[in-house]
Amino acid sequence: HLADPRAGNLGATGIVGGNIPVAVGAALACKLEKREQAVICFFGDGAANNGAFHESLNLAAIWDLPVVFICENNHFALSFPAKKGFKAGNIFSRAQSYGMEGVSCDGMHVLEVREMVGAALRRARDGKGPTLIEAVTFRYERPDGRARGDASTERAEALKARDPIDLFRIILAEADAVSPEAADAIEEEISEELKTAVTFALEQSPYPNVTEVLKDVYKGWIESPLGLVKE
Repeated sequence: HLADPRAGNLGATGIVGGNIPVAVGAALACKLEKREQAVICFFGDGAANNGAFHESLNLAAIWDLPVVFICENNHFALSFPAKKGFKAGNIFSRAQSYGMEGVSCDGMHVLEVREMVGAALRRARDGKGPTLIEAVTFRYERPDGRARGDASTERAEALKARDPIDLFRIILAEADAVSPEAADAIEEEISEELKTAVTFALEQSPYPNVTEVLKDVYKGWIESPLGLVKE
């Protein structure tokens, strides 16, 4: 649950769908203060059946707020198949009932997602209101072992052939933008950077002193690109 208010990242929340009304509040601040900004809110398919989802999208539509809601539909929420949780078969069509734009895209295709989100951001910044984007993607597995009912290993392995990073590497190579060798070098560089960071954090750094347990819990307010945010 990372956050960086100074950079405009208001953070994740442990409550499913809890970030959606936060995004609406941030978008309202942008509109009231007449900033040329828009808010992007990410959540999964499981959150789309949460009451906060319906209330937030309805209010954002009524007020024509500059916010883009992106539902990453990976088909399984935490452990519940989407095919059992959505009678309509999709999520983006719900936007019609709120009077806002609703679209679907291939969440495994980097450029398609980029184009769809770019168009939604332009609409938001132009005062044309919010958009609900359903990015249809797939989860191979949950690393924490909490998932139940995920797809079979065979199907997961088959879908890995459409991995968005691998597909984008092909697109870049065909466009003579980034060669396979250069892409390998980038991956190796990033992998080493991550290893160095993990080693520093887990092996080379001491545990914090217990006296710091309440440090920065209540610190006041800080300036962020979205205005004053409690730190």
